[in-house]
Amino acid sequence: MWVYDNSISILFPTNWYYVAMKKIFLISLVFLVTVGCTEQSSETAVVPISTDEPLFVENQVISLVEDKGIQDIFTADKLPSIGERLRLSCLMLEFALITSTDLAKFSPVYLGDGVWEVTLIEYHMDDSDSVREYDLQYKWLVYESSATVANIGTYKAAFGTYMPKKIC
Repeated sequence: MWVYDNSISILFPTNWYYVAMKKIFLISLVFLVTVGCTEQSSETAVVPISTDEPLFVENQVISLVEDKGIQDIFTADKLPSIGERLRLSCLMLEFALITSTDLAKFSPVYLGDGVWEVTLIEYHMDDSDSVREYDLQYKWLVYESSATVANIGTYKAAFGTYMPKKIC
């Protein structure tokens, strides 16, 4: 068995150890109380609320929708079996785009998060029964992040339910 002269000093440290630990403990305690009890200013307590501002102006959104409409019209001309209702939808859209350069025929609304909804205001070639029967609705979503346009318009199908228009 090994016996050391300072074996008691290992179990019970000397006085200098207690003094150093007391200083460290006291400094830590003062720091924590100071930090924990300081009053926050009203500027740091207020959480900033970000406002959702659109990046595009209305004319940019309308221009993107017009471009999409023109692309759809050209695509529809190449499709042999597009169907009577969608063919009429494309003809109506073409008529609306060609006959007037007035941007007031479109109604853009900013929905937030970089998304616009654009509606073509009622625009009929005539008030014939076939036009009213199909109940064509022209709506698009415009995404600012990618500058893409998605068609969300509908038409009344032959069996009476509304179907989404993938084109025009």
